[in-house]
Parts: sequence; C-alpha cells; structure tokens
Amino acid sequence: MVRSGGDRHVMDVRRRNTLSCIEVLRGSPTSTLTALAKDTGLSRPTVESIVAELVERGLAREVPGGEEATLGRPARHFAFAADARYVVGLDLGVHSVTGMVADLAGHVRAVVRRTVDGPVDGVARLEVARDVQRELLDEVDAPRSRLAAVAAAVPGIVDGERVRLSLPIADWTGVNLAARLSTGGDHPVVIENDINMAALAEHALGAARLADDVVLVQLGYRVGAALVLGGQLYRGNRFAAGEVGDFSWTGWDGWYEGSLLREIEQAGGAEQVALRAQQGDGTALDLLEQYVRRVAPGVATLAMVVDPECVVLGGGLSRAGELLRAPLQAEVDRLVHPRAAAPLVTSAFAADGAALGALVRALEVGSEAVFGSAEIAAPSLRVADPAASLADALAAAARTQTTAAAPVTARRSRPRR
Repeated sequence: MVRSGGDRHVMDVRRRNTLSCIEVLRGSPTSTLTALAKDTGLSRPTVESIVAELVERGLAREVPGGEEATLGRPARHFAFAADARYVVGLDLGVHSVTGMVADLAGHVRAVVRRTVDGPVDGVARLEVARDVQRELLDEVDAPRSRLAAVAAAVPGIVDGERVRLSLPIADWTGVNLAARLSTGGDHPVVIENDINMAALAEHALGAARLADDVVLVQLGYRVGAALVLGGQLYRGNRFAAGEVGDFSWTGWDGWYEGSLLREIEQAGGAEQVALRAQQGDGTALDLLEQYVRRVAPGVATLAMVVDPECVVLGGGLSRAGELLRAPLQAEVDRLVHPRAAAPLVTSAFAADGAALGALVRALEVGSEAVFGSAEIAAPSLRVADPAASLADALAAAARTQTTAAAPVTARRSRPRR
C-alpha cells in the first residue's frame, strides 16, 4: 500500500510522540497521565492513547498510585515495563567467556563467567557462549522470546556478522558468528571486535566519559588498540582500525609464542600478575617492567599519530593501576617530548571492559528493535544499588567467583544489589 505524504507525516508525529512518552516513563518510577502530558508537552488525550498502546505492547503497566488527595476519581499511575525485554552482552575471549544481561532501563541484572581451560575448538567455544546466554536468561527468569538483542565481543577483525580474521581463535575465521549465536530467535545479533567494545565502555561509562577522541590500548594476554574519534567508535573502512599489534615497530608482535607471555600465563595470567604486583611480589613487578618496555613504542606512536585527549590502559594488566600507568607514562615521555603525547589513564573496568561494551552495544541495538527507532537514546547501564558504582559492583562479583572442574569451569556471579 502506498501511503500519502500526509499519512506519513501523521505516522511520523505519532512515532515521535510515542518515543517522548517512553523516555519520560523510563526515567521515572511512576507517572500519571496528567504528569506525563505536562512532561512531554502533549495533550492528555494523546498521552492516554499512547499509554494504552504501550500497555497493550507490554512496554508499560498500570501500578498502584500514591496517597495524594484528589477530588473525584483517583489518578491512574503507570510505569515503564523495563523487564518486558532483555539484552545480553558477551565477551568471547581466548581464556574465558563473560556474559551480562540488562533490562530495557539499563539495569545490569546478572553476570555469568566461565573460564576456558586448555585447547577448546571453535565449536566448543560456541556452545559455551550459548550456555552462558541461556544461564543469563535463567537468572532473570525470562524465556528466549523476551530477548531483545545480543552483542558479542570477539578477538579479531569482524564486520558485524562475520569474523573476517581471528588469530587467537583461528577456526572462527570466515564464520558467520551472528547466525551461530542467534539460536533461531528473531532478535538481532551483532558481532564486534572485543577491544572496540572495551573502548566503547570506557567512553560511555568509564575513564573516557568526558573525552571525544580516545585511544584504548588493551594490555593482557594480547595487545591491541581501538579508537574513538569525535565521540564515535571508529572501525575503519575494512573494520581493521587499531589492528597494529602484528607490526614489529609497535613492540607488540609475536606475543602468542613469546617468552614474556608464557611467563605471564605461568604466573597465573594478566590479572593475577597485576594483583601480585600490587602486593609487592618481585616476580610480578619484574614482569610488569618488561611489559612496559615492550609496549611503550607502540603506545607512544599511537598517542602521537592520533593525538587523542587521553590513552586508556585497559585489559587484565591495567588492574595494577599506577604500578603500570606511571612507568609506562615515563617511558612514553622518554620516547617523545614530555607532555607532547596524550596522558595515559587507567581503565575503569580492566578485563570487564569488553563485556560491558558489548552490553552497551546490545542495549543500543535492542532499544532500536523494540521501539522501532534509533532516535531514542539507549539508557546508561546501572546497578540496583545506587550507592555502588558499576565498576565496584563488577569487582565485587569477580571476587565471589567459584571454580568448578576443568576443562570448562562454570563461574556465576551477580552484581551487588
């Protein structure tokens, strides 16, 4: 059916009015029709019609009202149904799979972690990812039909659906991972580079919230970089922006077989090395010193070429804090003119950045899918306890992990409530 220009205008106005009502409802515990009309600037009959439609779609519900005195019929109160749909963010790492689930208001409802010990092929890794996704939905007692979107962070060059190249997980190269993770649902699934997602998390929620131009350098089992330019994640024409880790001049090449990486793994991994360094362990401090010397040329080069407002140090080793940042800043300043390069700042989320960024991306995609428009801003992620920061809640969850049997060990944790 061909619609006239007048019909399209009416539909466009209705869509904008609906989005205005959703944004007000989503940002308030409850609202009356009169208050909603005042906050949106719409007429009461228009608001009443839109709210009735939202209730029918399951996106709003009538709730008990307050005790305010009224003459005549008491006012009806409505609330946004944040639990109508859920979004899932996954970090499909080399050594672990981390999943997070949030509702449509951005509340992080559960975190599930699984370690991947020993050689595990791409098929088995996919099954771990599916298990984590199912466990997240079980945590919020939701069927798959209430899943609004999934975003998965993957090591490698990806185009949103397919893994174009992954050196860490070689048998995923060429695989349409989005289709494999959809498990027959009608919700959108997007695949993103893991370091890009860590940068997205830092820009949206963490150490780079006030910056428009950012370089994130991931320091852990792998070394890589991601760019945020003009406030937007920059993927590049071939989705390979920031993929400079294989160039010899960065000092980041050959790490998969390098002795330094083996020493870090033998010491318990990047996060353990960072934590042991904070406790004054001499071996861990020596590994950090070697790491700093190795990565500094690449960090200095990116800082000078891109000239961002800040360079965020992410990944498991960033948990060392100033023990990593300060000597790396000194080495970068030694390689270039002091204060010519952007300052280095420590990540707010360390190794959790990729999973958080994937959840941010899932919320963007899910909001558009549910509300039918990209014009409505996705809400910021938050935890149930307003006194706890997102980083603190995730750190608390990480400290309560328990380990089961190899080769795949299940770890479950929830943000502090």
